[in-house]
Amino acid sequence: MKSIITVFIVITFLYSCSPLGYFKDRREKDQLIANNNYKKLEGEYSNYSIESNEQIGYHLSKVYRENDSIFRFVQLHTLDNKTIQLDFFHTDTAISSLVLKGKYKNGYFIVKPKFPVHFIAGPLLWVGGSSINYIGLTKSDNLVLLNSSVGDIFITIIPMPFIADGQSASEFKREIK
Repeated sequence: MKSIITVFIVITFLYSCSPLGYFKDRREKDQLIANNNYKKLEGEYSNYSIESNEQIGYHLSKVYRENDSIFRFVQLHTLDNKTIQLDFFHTDTAISSLVLKGKYKNGYFIVKPKFPVHFIAGPLLWVGGSSINYIGLTKSDNLVLLNSSVGDIFITIIPMPFIADGQSASEFKREIK
């Protein structure tokens, strides 16, 4: 049983460690943000993506998935070089706030990844995964949110994990006031 769990953990780790390769084509489109210029991220951004109807909070927090449609814009504050705060506004009133911890690396703020594991049917069926979010700026000063996620299902009676992964890039327009 220990070897099965070890294989599950190793495969999940290997899949979750390779997301940035997908985003290499973004290098020409985005500014490089680091510890010395992270204040550039501060500003107000539309809650809706330029390319689609996707909202900022969708990939950042499950709590905001249900309430995202009431937010008109998001105000981003860099509290220090390891913390970002997002204030979600309806009109001119802040309705909610989200604090994200992370670090600047490879030109983006990398939100501290989460690795949730759920035991759906006791030890017989496990569902796990990881989600890594990168926050940066395009060369036109719009906010870009890159997401890489890996989900896996592990059935104990079939000692083999089933893995799916996906990446997305969403751009959010900076609101000038």
